Amino acid sequence: MYIKRDTDHQITAISLEQLQGFDEILDDNAEEIFEFLKRSPQISRHPYIMKTLDTLESAKESLAKSDEEFIRVLEDVIDLLTEKGFIQFTELPEKAQEKLMTRQTIRAKTNKLDLVEEEDDSLSLP
Repeated sequence: MYIKRDTDHQITAISLEQLQGFDEILDDNAEEIFEFLKRSPQISRHPYIMKTLDTLESAKESLAKSDEEFIRVLEDVIDLLTEKGFIQFTELPEKAQEKLMTRQTIRAKTNKLDLVEEEDDSLSLP
């Protein structure tokens, strides 16, 4: 999609063809394009198009949530493969190793977050 922006860097028009002043290209699924279409007076008068935009937005949100859940599954699979000796952690690309170690560190810290000491089950105010 070719887009035209104003001085505030907001999209003012979109085109399927590169016309004069349409100097930037955005992916058809770019969030900015959806936002532009939603606030466009011509589009807002068409309930079917608005419903379609809402459906697409809902689908994108569902996909993002699914991605988050799938990432955890993928981490578990990588852990299993390394534990069973099918792959070695060091065989993974360096960036993948860094990201996995970062996530493992964050997860370990959140799992160890205890507000009450284990020896004392009571809370007291000073």
